[in-house]
Amino acid sequence: MRAVIYLNFENSTHDMPNKFSAVVKKGEEGYLISEVVGLPGCHTQAKTYDELIKRTKKAIHLYVKAKKIEFSQRIREAWKSHDKGEFKSLPANKFLKLIKKC
Repeated sequence: MRAVIYLNFENSTHDMPNKFSAVVKKGEEGYLISEVVGLPGCHTQAKTYDELIKRTKKAIHLYVKAKKIEFSQRIREAWKSHDKGEFKSLPANKFLKLIKKC
């Protein structure tokens, strides 16, 4: 059994999409397993469909939060690796190129 579900986050912020897709399949011992499309490693399992939906939403929230923290750390490292005076005076396009390397 495989199915695709669509998850909506009603109170989503501007920095997090409000719709995700997940593939659901039946695993061993009757567990349902969800894997979120486009978020590598974001998956969970539960005995019931309702619990699976709750856990999948929680997994998405934690995944996005972890990625934000990781990105913030990379920005701080980039900041530390450059002379702060020079970094502050970078034009926006050069700043964007620098953070894309992160």
